[in-house]
Amino acid sequence: MLQLQSNIFFRNFVIENLVISLTVMAIHSYAIMKEIFSLLIRDNELEMMSIFFLNYIRNPIALDGFKLGPGGGLCLEPSKESQEAININETFFTFLKELSSEELIISVTSKMVMELLESPGNDLLDLVIRLVDDFGESFLKYPNYLLNLSISVLDIKCETESEAIKATVLELCTIMFSDPESVKDLEQHSVILLKEKLESNLTDSDAKNLHKLISIYFLSYNNFINENKSKEEEAFFSELKQCMKQLNSEHVPARAAALYKLKLLIRKHKFLINEEILLQCFDTFLHHLKDEDSFVYLNAVKCLSTLTDLFPDKIIPKIFTEYASKFENIEISEDVYTGDDEYQIRLGESLLQTIQRLGSAVDCYVTMILPTLLRLIDRQRSSRLVSSALSLLSSIAEASPFSLRFEIFNISKFCADCIKMEPNVDIRRASLCLLKFILNGFGDDIYNFLNNDFVQEIHEIIIRIKEDPFEEDTIAKYHAIQAAEFIPEVAIGSPKKPLITIIKED
Repeated sequence: MLQLQSNIFFRNFVIENLVISLTVMAIHSYAIMKEIFSLLIRDNELEMMSIFFLNYIRNPIALDGFKLGPGGGLCLEPSKESQEAININETFFTFLKELSSEELIISVTSKMVMELLESPGNDLLDLVIRLVDDFGESFLKYPNYLLNLSISVLDIKCETESEAIKATVLELCTIMFSDPESVKDLEQHSVILLKEKLESNLTDSDAKNLHKLISIYFLSYNNFINENKSKEEEAFFSELKQCMKQLNSEHVPARAAALYKLKLLIRKHKFLINEEILLQCFDTFLHHLKDEDSFVYLNAVKCLSTLTDLFPDKIIPKIFTEYASKFENIEISEDVYTGDDEYQIRLGESLLQTIQRLGSAVDCYVTMILPTLLRLIDRQRSSRLVSSALSLLSSIAEASPFSLRFEIFNISKFCADCIKMEPNVDIRRASLCLLKFILNGFGDDIYNFLNNDFVQEIHEIIIRIKEDPFEEDTIAKYHAIQAAEFIPEVAIGSPKKPLITIIKED
């Protein structure tokens, strides 16, 4: 019970009073103290113990609390009566050695070296030299500890005594860099720092030899990186070839699985994809976009959107060019597009995913996107294509409404005309949806881009659909109800009266 209380009290005391001088503690047994520290080692309290040791080695007042205990070794004594003088360094050295924790010894030594940098002193230096001499092989088991210790040792500004520890540590570091297994997991920034410090000490033969080994290490490290990169490239091309081969399969599941694998491969190895591979993948996805099986072409849609995510500057212009290419030099007629516009619709699906992922960043690519979409919003074109273009514009208006500011009148005018006169349900719904996002996104700023009369006309159209009891299209009515919520209450430059009220009074 006494031992347990002592353990708990001592542990709490150390944690709460690391940098405060020792007060009275009734621990007289060397065995108990050793057990306490063994518990701290077990709980991985190495950092705390290192600071504890360092504090009481360097603090003259605290030394009064250290006495030889009845069982030998170092103990804490409540009395300040004169007792047998002890060699504090020798006592600590013995105590550390008996704790049998190599990592603790290395941690304590590193802390002592850092203390030497701030407050040089031969008493602490002697203990550091003793620890390094006796436990040098242990340092080799912890390469990064040794690496950081070497950096610190080179900064010690003590007198000739410091040369001994420098020589020993640099010798240990030389042994470490001579063993390829020991340097596999070194912290690169620390190696670079050590190399830089050695460059100012090249007159010393030990420093010169170590500097040479580190230079060789960097050559080997770079070769290792290049070798790994080559292996990665080899694995990438092997998987790419396998996917391309599988895409020629007659079986639908195999083709769909190959597209999925190819998408993951592109995401994983983005930096290995050059211009040639990128174009090859793009053409492959376009080809499978025309596949009759939905399982295949839906995967192709996702693959295209992945390409636009990863390589927007290169792929977005290409995909929009492809999206519009089938409409160039073709006579505008609904019959021309019957059954032939499926490819463009699927391209539109991939573009829709891309715009949604870009979010407000779509503004950066709007000059690539808008010209194509504006050519497509023509009521004489295929209704499916017009609906697709309006859906894309709605996504842009939702993500970044002000990116449409320079074409806002043409777009709004087209939508208003479609709502009033277009018999096709899909186009009418898409137009209402687009106007809803425009009104929501621009808010009162809409009057900076559209004149009051035109805005009021849009409001009247929306209110008419919202309140028309004979409107059978519930989806259109739903969009109108939502759009009505975004109507600004007061038009700039008009009488200060809500527009909705004006419309109702008329």
